[in-house]
Amino acid sequence: MGNGVLVVNGSPRKDGNTSFLVTRSCEVFRAGGIAHEAISLGGMDIRPCTGCDACRAKKSRYCVFKDDMAGLYDKVAGCDAILFASPVYWFAYTAQLKAFVDRLYGLWNWDPDFLKGKKAGALLVYGDVDVYASGAINAISSFEHMLRFLRAEIAGFAYGTANEPGDAGKNADLVERTEGLARKLLPAR
Repeated sequence: MGNGVLVVNGSPRKDGNTSFLVTRSCEVFRAGGIAHEAISLGGMDIRPCTGCDACRAKKSRYCVFKDDMAGLYDKVAGCDAILFASPVYWFAYTAQLKAFVDRLYGLWNWDPDFLKGKKAGALLVYGDVDVYASGAINAISSFEHMLRFLRAEIAGFAYGTANEPGDAGKNADLVERTEGLARKLLPAR
């Protein structure tokens, strides 16, 4: 048994719609008696990957950069399941989440099985009318490709419109899908 569910919130906003849905997911984990930790990438110092391949050459554990990502590698490697959460900005998930995901390359070079067999999912909110017009479909595709490559068990995706602050709480269908995805990340009993 690892460290439960790790929720990675890629929103730069502390109290936005994504954070609301992360909180709802964590309530499901708490009710299920499952250990969980939500980390917010907003405000963290995570440098973008430069493709130096020092991680591949094992010159430095995970990465040569000693920024806030250094404290996250072991959390990702040790989790039982992972939930990525992000608003959709300009037809993809946020730059904060992209930097985090790109830096997982260093972890993969040290442990290519770090997500193998673990449940994973993604939670997305957007300001347009649907998954296609918003570009959320691009984020979903990116997650699908990454998670398949890492041999994770894809639990699913929850997504919907939540444009203005507080809209996520008013979108009952989105809240229901979010809670349903969180339940899918719980271990089988």
